[in-house]
Amino acid sequence: MGKLEQFMVVFQYPEVPEMEFFSLIPQQRLLVAKLFLDGTLLSYTLNEERTTLWAVFSVPTYNAAVEAIEQLPLTKFGTYQIHSLTFHNDLRYTVPTVSLN
Repeated sequence: MGKLEQFMVVFQYPEVPEMEFFSLIPQQRLLVAKLFLDGTLLSYTLNEERTTLWAVFSVPTYNAAVEAIEQLPLTKFGTYQIHSLTFHNDLRYTVPTVSLN
């Protein structure tokens, strides 16, 4: 696999979303879990007001980030901005992993 790029995506959602928004939350959660498992999504954070969501994607290209974002069912209810990152540190990089082997 080639070098992966990291992108911070800032999603903005309306303060009072449509009813369809709420019905799609379970689908969103399933896809988010899949993206975490396959390493495409590194973090996913929602503010208390539930109007801003921050996500960090690890993908080969900007276009791959757009494709992942557009798959998310809730994307159509708001707007988003994509920011290319120089780096994104998290616990995976600061705490050694434990192997049970």
